[in-house]
Amino acid sequence: MEATQHKRSKGLIAVGIVLVLIIGGLAGYFLYYKKTPTYSFELIRESMEKHDWETFNAHVDTDSVLSSGFDALFEASMSNNEIDENTKKMASGFAKMLKPTIILALKDDIKKFIETGSAGSDVQGDTTKNKKNKNASVEGLKKSTDLKDTKFKGIAYTKKADKGIATVGIILTDNDLGKDFTLDIKMRQLKDGTWQIIELSNLKEYIKEVEQARNAKAAELNQPM
Repeated sequence: MEATQHKRSKGLIAVGIVLVLIIGGLAGYFLYYKKTPTYSFELIRESMEKHDWETFNAHVDTDSVLSSGFDALFEASMSNNEIDENTKKMASGFAKMLKPTIILALKDDIKKFIETGSAGSDVQGDTTKNKKNKNASVEGLKKSTDLKDTKFKGIAYTKKADKGIATVGIILTDNDLGKDFTLDIKMRQLKDGTWQIIELSNLKEYIKEVEQARNAKAAELNQPM
């Protein structure tokens, strides 16, 4: 009888030790996971669901993302060889003049979307004419990156560099084209160990690749039967 109880006691102690090791391992993994870019993506997703602008803004540097994104979109639109240098210079000056207003409008759209689930630009102090010009520019910018037919598929890779910088490649599926594309998201690590999106680093190349795929599909559809 005593031998049986002794065996049971040893068995319970062994089970207890295993549980402690498992819990310790899970706690260690969670602490590690909290310091990965993937965890910060989850925080961003939750902030959108909860309409939490402060958390979203902490993990997405909207000013940096929009500024670099604007430049990438402009460069992509000017890469057409049919556009002469004088036209490019004029367009560059015009874009530089409009950039602060467009970025402000887009940031306002993003903030309203996070807080309310809907967007609409209306910066105070704008005249009716300015609002029309600004909104036309914003809509043109949105159309060039139309993502209504695009769905998130998964993460292709995470590449960490020095000085707390990482690049996460996310796979986006264009349902209309039936094709996957990879968008590189540059992130920097914050003091609390979480990460912040600072740039869509291959946006120019992404836009070109999507445009080429659309042109190829259009050419295929226009072929004679």
